[in-house]
Amino acid sequence: MFFNGLVEKTVLSMALCLVASSSASVFAQEVDLSSYKTAFRDKLIKAYKFSGQGKVHAAFKLESNGSITKLECTERGQSTANAESIKKLILSCQPFSPAPAKLSKKPYVWFFFNWKNDLYNVSGPYFEELYPDHIVRSIK
Repeated sequence: MFFNGLVEKTVLSMALCLVASSSASVFAQEVDLSSYKTAFRDKLIKAYKFSGQGKVHAAFKLESNGSITKLECTERGQSTANAESIKKLILSCQPFSPAPAKLSKKPYVWFFFNWKNDLYNVSGPYFEELYPDHIVRSIK
């Protein structure tokens, strides 16, 4: 009886260790993804001097080597000067670090830049297998 109880406790303990290890691994991957996205966004923010006012959508394909293709930047209802400045910004910041393995099948990236004078909000990066419909409409 003692031996069976010991085996059960050992098996249970091993199972809990596996679950904890798996959870830690998933958490580490999420931290890695979050850190990658933050570094990606920060690289753009540090390189851009926000002035005036603008609202620009930017969308592109991130290649496996960190280069960018299919870059589109648009600004609704205004001149294209802000969109062009964001486009130049993104191109000047490449190559980016290659995406973590979990994002390798989601190469389509988009951002939304919104600023007025020295106040700004950069939403993104968002990674997907294909652009969502609202992004397709906004970059046409």
